[in-house]
Amino acid sequence: AAQWGVLRQLYRAEESGEIGLRVTELSNRLLIRLPSATGVIDRLVKSGLVSRTAAANDLRAKEIALTDTGRKLVHRVLAVHDKQIESILAGLNQLEIGEFHFLLQKFQTRLEKLADSEYQNTELDNG
Repeated sequence: AAQWGVLRQLYRAEESGEIGLRVTELSNRLLIRLPSATGVIDRLVKSGLVSRTAAANDLRAKEIALTDTGRKLVHRVLAVHDKQIESILAGLNQLEIGEFHFLLQKFQTRLEKLADSEYQNTELDNG
């Protein structure tokens, strides 16, 4: 799940015009600690799904980007994703699906607030 999270975030970043993301940005987006993100990225680099290069404006920082192989994998997964979700939700009626989406949005909002709080606390600790 963590590896898919990294691949999906990198894919979304590409869709919005970003070439790569720094490890700290991935960590924040995934709501995981930096050492955990680094471990996941290490495994993805070894698998040939992502690359790690020095950031253009700060050679100490590393940017993570999808490789062609990683991009193709994301495309293959996303090609069947809608049908998988449809199959999973097939046991719910429309009202239940609406309630489920509402709860997921509420959960997302809460996680984003927690992530912002954690990020601010980290910034204060490092400041």
